[in-house]
Amino acid sequence: MGIYSVLPAPITSETNMKPEDIKGYMTLEDVSKGLKMDLNEVYKKLDLPTSISKDTKLKDIQNTIPDFETEGAREKLK
Repeated sequence: MGIYSVLPAPITSETNMKPEDIKGYMTLEDVSKGLKMDLNEVYKKLDLPTSISKDTKLKDIQNTIPDFETEGAREKLK
């Protein structure tokens, strides 16, 4: 029986990520760390108010901003 991981590896400052790698389960802080981009820059590029917590998952932002989509976030962060 093999061992496998069900959960993705945590995003750290060592993570090398491209905008294409962004997933809906990632938080704004994960995106900032993974892309090595200042968190304020992530908010600015995604046109998000700072009232949205850095711990918010991308897929949950549409609960606050109905037209927000993860695919659109990937494009804006390129």
